[in-house]
Amino acid sequence: MTATSAIAWLDDCEFRHSYRAKRLRISVSPRSGVVVTLPPGISRARALAFVETQREWIERQLARLPPPTPPGPPERVALPALGLDLAVHFVSESRERPHLRETCNGLYLTGDWRTHDVWRTLFTNWLRTRAHAAYLPVIAEQAERMGLRHGRVSVRLQRTRWGSCNRHGDISLNAKLLLLSPALMRHVIIHELAHIRHLDHSPAFWAVVEAADPAWRSHRRALCQASSSLPGWLEH
Repeated sequence: MTATSAIAWLDDCEFRHSYRAKRLRISVSPRSGVVVTLPPGISRARALAFVETQREWIERQLARLPPPTPPGPPERVALPALGLDLAVHFVSESRERPHLRETCNGLYLTGDWRTHDVWRTLFTNWLRTRAHAAYLPVIAEQAERMGLRHGRVSVRLQRTRWGSCNRHGDISLNAKLLLLSPALMRHVIIHELAHIRHLDHSPAFWAVVEAADPAWRSHRRALCQASSSLPGWLEH
């Protein structure tokens, strides 16, 4: 394994917090790559140090994995957060420019969409646009309930991070939240809005979260496991 590939897996290493875990644990699989499970009280810095001590073992496990088979376009796209389950219709390929459009009958993938795996870009761009339109009214309604004013809202498609909020009150959310339940999407939005008042994870911060989301503990636990259930076409 080259130094470049080693750096690549380290950058994509996923850190998951688990209340049930008793110790730091590393797993390597074709589906999830390198996953580090952190028990309560273990910081990310300590987890990174642990990963470094296991670097040779991780690289041996990665070398044994079969080469990944890129998934094709999905036949259906479910967006539980919006209560939608969309069928994907594939129109006969042609030399026309590839395009993905949503109608009342589902999604239509047309044109020469196989070229350079362009279908994935079409789906992810559509998801980000869909997410931005869906998040804005939820954020506005929740911010009003919490008595908060937020800044700009942006939507990204990140591998592990569900959301963030900076000191200016600007909020960034992962488009993948649309593939979770409405309760988990709302939980993440509440979490990031609470950072407008407390830019940390102090008891005062969690008190703000709990006032808006009394079931935040169970939602947080479910969120830690949510990445493993996302469809393969989202991997990029």
